[in-house]
Amino acid sequence: PTQWTLPRHEFRERLQLVFLDGPHGFPFSALEYYYLYPHLDPGGLLVVDDIQIPAVNDLFRFLKADDMFELLDVVRSTAFLRRTDHPTFDPLGDGWDLQGYNRRIRFVPSRTGIVRPLIPESLYTPVRAFLSARGWWK
Repeated sequence: PTQWTLPRHEFRERLQLVFLDGPHGFPFSALEYYYLYPHLDPGGLLVVDDIQIPAVNDLFRFLKADDMFELLDVVRSTAFLRRTDHPTFDPLGDGWDLQGYNRRIRFVPSRTGIVRPLIPESLYTPVRAFLSARGWWK
């Protein structure tokens, strides 16, 4: 299984083509992607099969929004993407806010009042200030 082989594989060459059609349960397509994307050359192709499956479609939606990839085509349930020359996302970093998929996320205060009781009163003001400074509190 790729869950065992990819983490142990020693990549000696850059990849020109990556075809993801392994296990389809969550989070396995994302796991395969994680171990392969740093090795895909700019201009290389990433092919993701079975994007109609919700767990795989989550990865597909991420890839469509990512600056590292350009969607070329979707044929039936298979997506074809080209690796751009955008710098490779650091596989050991975080930088979630640098990813296109995450740029749309903004914190919206609870209108139902359910979340506020979960934040201790002593932390509410600093948490709100922190989130507001980043544009996450509207």
